[in-house]
Amino acid sequence: MLYTKNIFSLEDEKSLNPFGLGKLHTLHIKSSGEEVREYIEPDFVSKPPWLISYSNISNKILSESIILERKLYKLKYAKKIIDTTCNYLTAANGFNNMYLLNELWTVIELLNKKEKPKGVPKEGVGKKGVKEKNTAKSAILRCCKSINRDEGLLLHSARIIRNISTHDTYKSDYAKYMCQELCKVFLDVLIYHSDISNETSFDEALPKVEQEYRSDKNKQFIKISL
Repeated sequence: MLYTKNIFSLEDEKSLNPFGLGKLHTLHIKSSGEEVREYIEPDFVSKPPWLISYSNISNKILSESIILERKLYKLKYAKKIIDTTCNYLTAANGFNNMYLLNELWTVIELLNKKEKPKGVPKEGVGKKGVKEKNTAKSAILRCCKSINRDEGLLLHSARIIRNISTHDTYKSDYAKYMCQELCKVFLDVLIYHSDISNETSFDEALPKVEQEYRSDKNKQFIKISL
């Protein structure tokens, strides 16, 4: 992902991920050799060769990636990080940018949605009460806060395109460009999690945000910290 950020190409015959891992490969824990995941790419397509002339940045990227990898592996919820990254890689190895866009939105959403959302007190939102749901809106708010920049428009657009494409054969002419930007967001989300304490749970690691809920009692919007 760090390489992709630097040598991204808009050429149609090149996938977003220039480094294919082949049709079959496995993921192991380095210290013990234990296999944690087997990955098979049934629709594997051999990629055109890349000419990488970025030797001036390759050493820096390699160093950064090793440090990032070590930090993520030590997290209490490391498996969640590994699974989402593998899901991204599966999609990035292909040439279907709509599929990749859908998958990038999914992994970003998964890494910004609480596993056990807390309920919002009934007295705070009206007679019926409203619970904090794992909504896309709360995930987008948390994502923007974790990467420290507002990518709300990009994320909302990706979600809308994902929703349309799941029910139709819709294709966006801007899918590959959006994938480039979503890839940067996903990478920054991983960097955010790499700075989390090893003993912190996933829900505790997510930044707190404020979200508006509509009160059924007085038809007013109430902002609640989540």
